[in-house]
Order: sequence, then C-alpha cells, then structure tokens
Amino acid sequence: MSTDTDSHCVCAERLLALLEEERVALQSTSPDDLAQVCREKVQALQQLSSLLNKLNDSTAEDILPGQRQRLRDLILRCRQQTRGNEALLRVHARRTRIALQLLQGMPGHYDTRGHQQVSSTRTLRGLA
Repeated sequence: MSTDTDSHCVCAERLLALLEEERVALQSTSPDDLAQVCREKVQALQQLSSLLNKLNDSTAEDILPGQRQRLRDLILRCRQQTRGNEALLRVHARRTRIALQLLQGMPGHYDTRGHQQVSSTRTLRGLA
C-alpha cells in the first residue's frame, strides 16, 4: 500500500502545482492560460478523488502514519491555495462588475478599491 499512498501524494503535489499555476494565470488575467490550467486541474482532481476513494476502502493499517500525514498536509495546502485563488476571483469579479456599471452609465463613484463613495453634498441634499 506504500506505493499507492506515494501515488496519492504525487497526485496531490501535481494538484498543488496546478493551483499555483492557476494563481499566476489569474494574476496575469490570461484567459487562455486559465482555461488550460482549469482543464488540467479538473483531471487532477478526478484522479486524486479516485485514488482517495480507493484509500478510504483500504484498511488503516496499510498506510504508514508518516505517509498519511504527508497526504493530509498536501491536501491542506491545496485547500489554502484554493481559498487564495477564490479571493483573487472575487476581486476580479468585483472590478469587472464596477467597470461594466461605469461603462453602462450607472450612478456612483468608486474608489481604487471598488467601494462606492458618497460625497458629502450628495448626502446633505438627500437630507434636505
């Protein structure tokens, strides 16, 4: 079972590398690169999921504690990288939404972080 656990770790390491490539693609805003990485990521996720299902079906004694911990650590790092990539996606989505609103002539003024600014004269007029 040791070699099976090693293949799990190799697969998880590949997924972690793909998540890093995804982050780079998100930062460079390259849709072609992002699409390619996402296709590869889906394949890696399917492979890892299949391997983990086989691992869950095996007995716990078949897996060395050090290998189990290494796999857990890799999966935790994958989760953390995924959260970081999700945050990047939210930032890009917010910026795109604001840009579309501005192009469509929607009211409101935004600061560099994408937060709507309300001027003091506008607030005073609203109270009068």
